Amino acid sequence: MKQFFKKISPLRPLSIIVGYDLQAQLKWIYKHNEIPKKYFVSKGNSLVTTIDTLPELVLAPHELEFSADIKLKNQTYLGLCLIENRIDTEVDTNFDLLFNDLIKSIKKEGKKIIYCAFGSFFTGINEHKDIAVFCLALFGAFHNYDNIHFILSINNEIRDAIKKIVPFPLNFSYFSKVRQLEVLKHSDLFITHGGLGSLKEAIYYSVPILVYPLDKKWDQIGNGQKVIYHKIGLVGNIKKEEPKTIEIKVYKLLNDNSFKINIANLSEKIKRKYKYSKDAKSIISLSQKI
Repeated sequence: MKQFFKKISPLRPLSIIVGYDLQAQLKWIYKHNEIPKKYFVSKGNSLVTTIDTLPELVLAPHELEFSADIKLKNQTYLGLCLIENRIDTEVDTNFDLLFNDLIKSIKKEGKKIIYCAFGSFFTGINEHKDIAVFCLALFGAFHNYDNIHFILSINNEIRDAIKKIVPFPLNFSYFSKVRQLEVLKHSDLFITHGGLGSLKEAIYYSVPILVYPLDKKWDQIGNGQKVIYHKIGLVGNIKKEEPKTIEIKVYKLLNDNSFKINIANLSEKIKRKYKYSKDAKSIISLSQKI
């Protein structure tokens, strides 16, 4: 509806009256609250834009940044901000039915576990296509590996598109939505789009990360560079990756123990530094519901 009013200029006056013109509302708020007189954009830091006179809570650890100098005087970093006993919603019913037995079986056979998920905040056909093609490349690279088991979290549309082309290999399990913290507890490697929430959860459980950013508009590419900078994982191009190059990256992350050591050290450093009070836990819990 908002887009409709925005595109049809003759209806603009009507959209303002009924409250659908966000631009007019923001201008009114900006002027009515004298925002230009009260608040100023911080200067002296080209990497971060923030309001100089407003306290800012950053739901991430300072240690994940490229430099200590990035932190501004009005910013407070809150660490990983992870609620370990959170309640996930809309979880695949098969996950709760099958996951525990699946993990027991995989571990009994001594296999490595690789968890692959690309978040849920994408809707475009291009993202669906990229993920489907990437999964097919994974199949091509690892369908003969009997010492690795993949757990995929992919939506039903992507799953069905893949099934029309090729059956899932025996060493691949898939769910539409998982309890991510539960999966990461058991994982040896996390393949992800690079969202901040996923990075923080991987750090919490000391799981090396392989980042394939989906969207250039958001934080995924920058987060991938942080993964490289801190030597806790690698980055790939989801549009160009071939089975062989995926295989090389995965092999390196599973067999070069420095990645595991680096992320374990980072995790311990962060957990030791950030001790949450009851009030801080309430803020973090509330922010995760917004």
